[in-house]
Amino acid sequence: MIVLSIPSPGDPFLIKAGGFQVRWYGLLLAAGVLLAGWIARREFRRRGFDPELAYSIAVWTVPLGLIGARLYHVVTDWGAFQHHLIDMFRIWKGGLGIYGAVLGGMLGTWIGCRRVKLGFWAVADCIAPGLILAQALGRWGNYFNQELYGRPSDLPWAVKIDHPQLPYHEGQTFHPTFLYESLASLVVFGILMWFIRRFWREVPAGTVFALYATLYSFERIWVETLRIDPAHQYLGQRLNVALAQRVQELSRYRSDFFGKLREILGNRPDIRIVGDRFVFQSEVFFDSGAAVLRPEGRAELDQLATALLELEKKIPSGINWVLRVDGHTDTRPLTGNSQFRSNWELSAARAISVVQYLIGRGVAPQRLVAAGFGEFQPIDPGATEDAFSRNRRIELKLTER
Repeated sequence: MIVLSIPSPGDPFLIKAGGFQVRWYGLLLAAGVLLAGWIARREFRRRGFDPELAYSIAVWTVPLGLIGARLYHVVTDWGAFQHHLIDMFRIWKGGLGIYGAVLGGMLGTWIGCRRVKLGFWAVADCIAPGLILAQALGRWGNYFNQELYGRPSDLPWAVKIDHPQLPYHEGQTFHPTFLYESLASLVVFGILMWFIRRFWREVPAGTVFALYATLYSFERIWVETLRIDPAHQYLGQRLNVALAQRVQELSRYRSDFFGKLREILGNRPDIRIVGDRFVFQSEVFFDSGAAVLRPEGRAELDQLATALLELEKKIPSGINWVLRVDGHTDTRPLTGNSQFRSNWELSAARAISVVQYLIGRGVAPQRLVAAGFGEFQPIDPGATEDAFSRNRRIELKLTER
């Protein structure tokens, strides 16, 4: 006999008057979106961005996130839709996949960032804490829909389900996985906010989002092992477990690489982190107007090559990653003594020199990209000697091809 349990919600509707219906699921989903937007605005302000731009990006992020979430659910539970295709559009009845939401939302965010000219990873860092808080709230929609519950349980906090799937009987109690995930998401939110307040100025853009993905994957792996609702299987696992493990695995490589570089290179004024890139002053590697590596520059690249070779061993072969080496110059024209006709040629030649040296140290050529930007992508628009110095640089970015 079950003495204590979380009662069944009974009715998924908040309001039901004739043809007018308001479901708890939809209300909580909308509340989560508004909450995530509010948190994103605060993070925009923290980083010196115009908070109003959060809305300009959200008009792309939210719709594509919802579309991705629904498509993920439909694809991974196709058996429930193949004979009732119209049900694919009945989103108010529940059925959203968080991984589809993240992928669709990231695509929308990328589009929005392009339109407002903000860095994608910096914006992703602003979105991450609000996203996990919205997830914590949205999981209560699963409670009102009586879905996504765990194995049978007689614990005092087990949830009563009116009509569970066979072979379970009506009114049986189960692990409230919605509650577990909601509480775990609140913990992740707290960790993210603590990390942001302590370290956001010191870490490359994308680190907060990577931390979100890693922590949420740990959370999801544990919750998915408790659930018994039907789900797509992948190599004998629930698909969500497999994906959570994959995200957890992939998210660490970029932060590991930057952490290794920081450890190797130390806190030097001529080497900085700007956004999602390591930035070296050109003078670290080259003499003025030249593209031949200095001995001191080769020593720095030896350490970089060591870090890259370690990275190659860790990242699975299925991930198509590259290290992009970008050359930049200041706006001043080259002197007549230079072998290059323009700053563009000089910047490209310097990037190629770095890439060729890394290949000579054993880094696979297919993992390297060289690009020259000349003076056309300054990070300091000023016309002072300090501005010119900052704009003469070599940037390293670990990215996908």
